[in-house]
Amino acid sequence: MGRFVTGIYSRRQAVAAMVGVLLDPEDDVVPAIRKALEDSALGTVLRLKPTSAGNPIARPSILFGTADFDTEHERDAALAPTHGTIRVSHFFLAFGYPTSTKKPKAA
Repeated sequence: MGRFVTGIYSRRQAVAAMVGVLLDPEDDVVPAIRKALEDSALGTVLRLKPTSAGNPIARPSILFGTADFDTEHERDAALAPTHGTIRVSHFFLAFGYPTSTKKPKAA
């Protein structure tokens, strides 16, 4: 997300999308990402703009019906659209076949 915030990705664009390819089950990964975004220190680094309800994410996505959530980030004026923020929709896709990053326990 940092590259969207800094303007390296989607310069002067109001909307972007981020796709995560999941190797582990969605329920093991995505809730932890949502929870991490509640951390105020991370929110500061990512320049998160809270929703009108004060949440760091908009869930469900207001941009794409198949996105899990959106985040909105402040940007430097030279890299931002005229309203100053970029909204990123977050999509999560399961890898094409069963796999996992979990290591088996040693005997």
